[in-house]
Amino acid sequence: MKQPSFYFLLLLCAYGCIFLFPSFWLFIPALYVFFYLSNSLLKSLFWLGVFNIFIGFWLLFLVFGGEGEEALRIFWTSNLFITFALGLYCHRGAIFITQSLQNIFPKKLNLLVFLSAKLIDELKNDLSKNKQTLQVRLPASSGFFLTCKAYGYLIGKLICHGILRAEELGIMLGVRGYDGGKIDFFAQSARMRDYFAFALLLGAVLIGGCL
Repeated sequence: MKQPSFYFLLLLCAYGCIFLFPSFWLFIPALYVFFYLSNSLLKSLFWLGVFNIFIGFWLLFLVFGGEGEEALRIFWTSNLFITFALGLYCHRGAIFITQSLQNIFPKKLNLLVFLSAKLIDELKNDLSKNKQTLQVRLPASSGFFLTCKAYGYLIGKLICHGILRAEELGIMLGVRGYDGGKIDFFAQSARMRDYFAFALLLGAVLIGGCL
């Protein structure tokens, strides 16, 4: 099986197990996926920390309300979801995600996801460059209204650029004869260590059920 499709199947199975067979044993496959299958461990750790800051902030209300046990259950369950998702998909790119959903979503919707992701990357690069240009050109003592006006022009420029780029992509696809089929990029096959994650998940469910 191709790796993107297998990762999506593994994620669905993991989420199903968390819902149907909740157990602390599920942290074994979750940590394996997070540390051994992650495409960028540093980025995954960063986002895990960010998500836990937000989760911890909201769980404080439960703790102060005397619902410490419920807060702990929500904490470890949410971390299971996040750990699996980050380990499998963090920093993998639009092509990998599109190939994962290729057999699930309608063809044109799948293409829309891919093109939207690519356009967002382009707009982020444009935004970064234009912000630097504004910082250089705006006077040091520019007032609040002048700054708002300048950023208003910047937002308008980004919107117009996005519409123009989308039209260019539509024309390009039409000229090349795209008929709404699959996006045939090269996809790596799933490896033994990928399949081992599924075996760990199954083992954790069986152990949790027996105990």
